[in-house]
Amino acid sequence: MSSDSQSIGIPDVEIFTNVHVALGTAMWQSQSLEDTLCAFIAIVLRIKPTDAEKEIRLLLDTLHSKTLGNLIAELRKFRSGTAVSTFEARLNRFLAERNWLVHSSWREHHSDLYHLDRSERLILRLRAIDEEATALRRIFGELVLDWMISSGFTHEEIEAEAKARLKGLGVPF
Repeated sequence: MSSDSQSIGIPDVEIFTNVHVALGTAMWQSQSLEDTLCAFIAIVLRIKPTDAEKEIRLLLDTLHSKTLGNLIAELRKFRSGTAVSTFEARLNRFLAERNWLVHSSWREHHSDLYHLDRSERLILRLRAIDEEATALRRIFGELVLDWMISSGFTHEEIEAEAKARLKGLGVPF
């Protein structure tokens, strides 16, 4: 940090940028994981295949208003098998870090923007949250894939549907 910026209370621009990039990425990865869990609960656990799309959308709206802790409790109602229990245990550990990120990280660490050594530790913690959210989403995807295959879907059907949905969202291939 330059002495000029320190004397007027402005954090180092590079530290500020690095912390906020890590913070934003961790937050979005956490939200992406929560969104994935909402969709699974709505589409797989709570809605019968014969129910209308409108009902699914209403249920998704309701689930999106829940916290990650509430989503974990919802998943717990439908527990089936060791893989799901292992995932749930890891998800509960993640919940504590996610709650710190959302509710306490600023209060506990906003002054770290002024200290290189403390900001580096904060960035490492934020990156760990990002990586764990990504890993949990990947593990959850594998659980859903296993469930779909055990329900009679083929890999080809699943891949074709995924590509069609992504194409509908404008995702380039």
